[in-house]
Amino acid sequence: KDGQKMSKSKGNVLDMDEIVNKYGTDAVRLSFFYQNTAGANYAITEDKLKNFKQFVNKIWNASKYVIRSSKINLEQEYKLCTPKLEFSIKMLNHIAEVTSNVEKNIESFEFGRATDTLYHEFWHTFCDILIEESKKYLLPVIDKASKKVISEPDKTEKNEVSNVMIYVLKQYMKLLHPFIPFVTQKIWFELPLGKDDNIVLMKSKL
Repeated sequence: KDGQKMSKSKGNVLDMDEIVNKYGTDAVRLSFFYQNTAGANYAITEDKLKNFKQFVNKIWNASKYVIRSSKINLEQEYKLCTPKLEFSIKMLNHIAEVTSNVEKNIESFEFGRATDTLYHEFWHTFCDILIEESKKYLLPVIDKASKKVISEPDKTEKNEVSNVMIYVLKQYMKLLHPFIPFVTQKIWFELPLGKDDNIVLMKSKL
């Protein structure tokens, strides 16, 4: 963390097997990319590794929410619906902007910027804002006192929002995959494939 080279005499050698076992391969990989620029010194700390482990867990939990609430048919080919709701259009505009920015970053080898965009947009926009807003379309309203269902979501709106949420999640998996390959591929196995998708995530088109 002080920017020193690893040295046995200094006793600051890191055991990568131990770190990977503790934080996970995806979190360790991301720690080398995040906000880093080519040729620059970049300190890896315990706090950063813990944070990236939490981020990987966030990706997993958010994906599970989308999958559970969408009632996916894996045997049916996925196709994005024509959105009518303002919320659906907002989600599509969001992921289109993220995709454009990340593609530009990757094409110019600015991997640190790409991971910074994905980290903040997935966590603070997709999870904290869009997923929270989606709940009024996907989940029933339950009375806190009696725990009884007051009302069910509109089926047409639920189907549309579910369809669009799956699309957004799939796009995020494709964008995150170069940096976080293992958890994204595992989630990908649980998502419905479209005509441009491959069971091997890195072969799927954006």
